[in-house]
Amino acid sequence: MASSQNLTPKVQQQGKDTLFCFTLDQSRTIAKHLEQGRYCDSILRQTEIETEQLSKVICMGDSSLQATTQKVVNQDLMLRNKETELATVNLKLQQTEKKYKSERWQKCLFFATTLSQGVWLIVK
Repeated sequence: MASSQNLTPKVQQQGKDTLFCFTLDQSRTIAKHLEQGRYCDSILRQTEIETEQLSKVICMGDSSLQATTQKVVNQDLMLRNKETELATVNLKLQQTEKKYKSERWQKCLFFATTLSQGVWLIVK
């Protein structure tokens, strides 16, 4: 910077100490630079905090997404199991109905045969 060339202090010796003396304008410029540095540091700290919070939010979102995906998979599996079980129950119901109709037909046939034999025996 051009202003840095103007910030050359006067060096004075007082005993064993070396003193650097700045003019009032030089001191103001140094203070302005220091203040800008603090402001930049505070912005950097705030940005780092926000970045960390954003990373945590992203991790939470990812874990929520993973849990939701797992729930969907489990519900799909449960639905398929219920459909399989329902199909099995329907098949058993159909088999039971066929068996019932067959037994009913056999009972009617037995009754008709017994009745005809009884009538035949009575007539004979």
